[in-house]
Amino acid sequence: MYYRGDMEEWKTLSELIGLKVHRINTTLRVLLQSKLKQAGWNITPEQWATIHLLIDHSGINQTDLSGKMCRDQTSVTRLLDGLQKKGLIERRRDTQDKRVWNVYLTDYSLDRYEVTKPFIDEYNSVLYQSLEEQKGVEFINLLDELTDFISNYTGE
Repeated sequence: MYYRGDMEEWKTLSELIGLKVHRINTTLRVLLQSKLKQAGWNITPEQWATIHLLIDHSGINQTDLSGKMCRDQTSVTRLLDGLQKKGLIERRRDTQDKRVWNVYLTDYSLDRYEVTKPFIDEYNSVLYQSLEEQKGVEFINLLDELTDFISNYTGE
């Protein structure tokens, strides 16, 4: 269900939602960055998210990776360049389409991921402490609904 009330009220509500989402994103990035540093890993939250995604999608091509990350291909290429310089990923040509690069984690990044995981689990625990389980589920569902709506919004 989406808001169907007064448009002026909706504008105010949507501005408030945008500001609150921005604020929580900034706060979460700072907390995640501190957990990554505690784990002794000098990477950004975006780099962590990429590594975490590659744990489940080893060998994904860069185009599909950018889709999963909801980021443009140029930004993902730059992000991967940084990870490759740090020895955390490697790119390999696709065996069937030589124009395509597939992305893999290195053994080093897999080892670092295992060391860092307890710190990230603690980070996640902090996030859920203030929410009752049902509220947490509702919050995630609401975020998914909002994301789907915005992703499919055509302006009509």
